[in-house]
Amino acid sequence: MRVIQRLCLLLPVRNEFMEILSKQLTRSATSATRQGVTVVTLAAAHFANDAVQSAIVALYPVIRMEFGLSFTKIGLLAFIYQVLSSVCQPLIGWLADRYRHAGLLIIGMLITFVGVVALSFAPNYVLVVTAVALAGIGSAAFHPESSRLVRLNYGVRKGLFQAIYQVGGNLGTAAAPLFVAGVVLVYGRHGVAWLAAPVFFVMLFLVVVLDLHRRRGVGTSAQPAFPRVQAGTQRASLANGLSSKRRRALFVLLMIVCVKYIYMASLNAYYVFYLMQRFHLSLGTAQVHLTGFLLALGVGTLAGGLISDRFGRCNMIVMSMLATCPLSIALPYAGIEGTTVLTILIGLSIASTFSSIVVYAQDLYPARAGLISGIFFGLAAGVAGTAAAVIGAGSDSFGVVAVFHVCSFLPCLGLVARLLPKDLTGKMVQPRA
Repeated sequence: MRVIQRLCLLLPVRNEFMEILSKQLTRSATSATRQGVTVVTLAAAHFANDAVQSAIVALYPVIRMEFGLSFTKIGLLAFIYQVLSSVCQPLIGWLADRYRHAGLLIIGMLITFVGVVALSFAPNYVLVVTAVALAGIGSAAFHPESSRLVRLNYGVRKGLFQAIYQVGGNLGTAAAPLFVAGVVLVYGRHGVAWLAAPVFFVMLFLVVVLDLHRRRGVGTSAQPAFPRVQAGTQRASLANGLSSKRRRALFVLLMIVCVKYIYMASLNAYYVFYLMQRFHLSLGTAQVHLTGFLLALGVGTLAGGLISDRFGRCNMIVMSMLATCPLSIALPYAGIEGTTVLTILIGLSIASTFSSIVVYAQDLYPARAGLISGIFFGLAAGVAGTAAAVIGAGSDSFGVVAVFHVCSFLPCLGLVARLLPKDLTGKMVQPRA
């Protein structure tokens, strides 16, 4: 009888506990849903932004024929766009960390929108340069702030959410040439104005999502700041040692990004010419092979995010570079079937690193997520553009097949990934970044 009485006394406590637990689980599920919606929205914005970038590059032949431009003027156009979209990103990333306001992202997309509309109706070369410059500035403003917002919504799936965000950009890059071939080449340069529509609607939807999160208390501007460590203490000594390790790790990550994007520039820009010269394929058939490689990049990015969450960022980077080396070395010696298979495997392996690299670097300097994102996205764009020009000059002098033989050894330089500390961003003293 006494046992029954005690159980009756405990019953309200149990009910209250279950009610609190249920509310906590509901709150956690709602928070995870909001984070997922925000990341998917940012991925859609990344799709629209990178589609505009890729379409502008694909539009250069149309602009050249319409205005009768020399290759020098086209090269100047490409240089202005590349410099503004890459060099400006670290500066804008610094501003994003300083002011921590999502409005910077909206401003960037608005500038891109104006640039695309202006490019479609520009009556002369000067206005074309101005429109391309606006698009480059808008692109530079987009990546650091959007990547910072993705970080604020990571939760426990850092690699996956960063990969989803990057896949949006990969899909936009792959879709834009098809848009240019299907719309612009049929209806002329004015058809590029249709690209402004997805930019505008994604921008509006992003405003709604960010405002909803702000109203419900989900952070879009705050980031944790680490306390200043007093000099002359054991804590300060440990912090200084960790800062030195962070700098070395950051340098290794930058080296890997350079190697990765120099090699990818050879495939992105010259894979079609390689197939046509070595295997005598038609342009259409070679473009199909390039599309397969671009799709493999998207799948590899998503898979890399999932794997890095399970096995760790450092292990993912090392495994990716180890897998890419033998594949890239074998590529110039394979037949057409082997080339197709190897290229897809290379796309899967080499694309799996970037989300891990960005998350790893952001964890090194968590209070500087915007600056770190600007450095890595800007470096990727700048290195890819410079490498494409150098590889093009080498192909003119020695042939694209010979250049592919040389480039096949580049991924081996990425084995410096083995120098990365495995647990540099774990439980440690966090100095002020």
